[in-house]
Amino acid sequence: MSYSKRRMSGIQVMRPFIVLVVIMSVSLCIAGEHPEPAISVPLNGSFEADAWGVGDLNGDAKFDFIVRWPTQQTDPYGRLWHKSTETYKIDAYDSDGTFLWRYDMGWGIEMGVWYAPILVYDIDGDGHDEVYTKWSGGDSRQGRVESTDEWLVKLDGLTGKEVARAPWPPRELSSTLIDTSQQILWQFLSNQNRNMLCVAYLDGKSPSLIITRGTYRGEQVWAYDANLEKQWEWNSKAEKDSRYIGQCSHGVRAADVDGDGRDEIVLGAAVLNEDGTGLWTLGKGHVDICHVADINWDHPGLEIFLGWEKHQIPGAANDVALVDAASGEYIWGSGDEKVYHAHGQGLCADILPQYSGLESYCREHGGSPKPLNRWLYTASGKRLDRSYGLNGNSPKAVYWDGDACKELYNALGFNHSAFIADMMGDWREEIITVKNGRIQVYSSDIATEINKPNLYRDRLYRMDMARGRKLTGYYYQAQLSKRFSAH
Repeated sequence: MSYSKRRMSGIQVMRPFIVLVVIMSVSLCIAGEHPEPAISVPLNGSFEADAWGVGDLNGDAKFDFIVRWPTQQTDPYGRLWHKSTETYKIDAYDSDGTFLWRYDMGWGIEMGVWYAPILVYDIDGDGHDEVYTKWSGGDSRQGRVESTDEWLVKLDGLTGKEVARAPWPPRELSSTLIDTSQQILWQFLSNQNRNMLCVAYLDGKSPSLIITRGTYRGEQVWAYDANLEKQWEWNSKAEKDSRYIGQCSHGVRAADVDGDGRDEIVLGAAVLNEDGTGLWTLGKGHVDICHVADINWDHPGLEIFLGWEKHQIPGAANDVALVDAASGEYIWGSGDEKVYHAHGQGLCADILPQYSGLESYCREHGGSPKPLNRWLYTASGKRLDRSYGLNGNSPKAVYWDGDACKELYNALGFNHSAFIADMMGDWREEIITVKNGRIQVYSSDIATEINKPNLYRDRLYRMDMARGRKLTGYYYQAQLSKRFSAH
């Protein structure tokens, strides 16, 4: 028996579109006519969006929309930094398209993903999602903000009003530096101004809010409960093992790596226990690529696919690797081949039906000495054709047609960034874009024999969804904690 995707009530469904899936040896792509959106919501104003995501803001069991705008991006690192010209705004829209509220983040928040983290989740258990973000004193119109007046703020999902606040992990001040050479100052400011959020079930029952500050040269992690009471704090510089310093990726997330029901904090190439103590570290430095999922179906538990931004430790091997999430032990790796600059988010998805498990991919940055060098592995560690390209450094994949494999998202005839998540019914995923003054949601109407529940019932997947597309850090796609199959 086949069926088509169920729809959220009250939403007008536009005409379906034809999708042709083409499999050529190890390549897989989507081709078809330009689709019409299943949902189209006009933005409240004339602007382009910087980041977006979804959450149930009013408790009606439907996903609503959060949009951060405008698009200006400044990076904390030296020559990449520039002065903010506006303030970020957060807009909320009901699932039926009704504009709900707007929150101005203020001049104390510089315009860049690392300064303005946002998380959408029901931490306090009242039945609808809250919006958590950062507030800071200072004025970015005067230059870099180094204010110590910084707060985690909780916004009511229904109104956008601030309802609570709590201290943010403190920054170190550049005035404390002994070496104030330009390069040292740039590195210091780059590290201090990278802030991220995620949600974790530290006790296995109730969600907590996790804040991180720092990525390269000293990291802080704080945990707050539903009442914004601090549960614990961790500092990489306070660890006895100095190899914990500088192990973060560009997207902190939580996962139950040891199968005890409680979530640990996956920083990147290091993991913290649920009580804020170090579990393991690989000690090889910052990773750009970091995906946590049930990648190798023949290996028990979760795995982490890692790609190091640079080869940082002389003599170290496996700059691209799959590791056991519970222990950090290598399952397979790239051996002695050095990475010059593995960049972006890579990809971890089951896109090739001839291989068991999820395929893992990353590639060099365009400015590297070997810009075309790519790594594509099967879950068991077999390296596939090096010339195989998947839309640059950060390709995306989507459960779209009727089988249990994902399809590569190649923009379906247009080139726009997208947030991909299951938000409208069965296990197929939606493609959510914000472009040309509208929130557009594209959804598959292809019949399928597979009858599975919503993917967001998987805790890991739902926690990943809370991070949205660039609402906090890089956009790493939501992953499942268990094998997805047709049966």
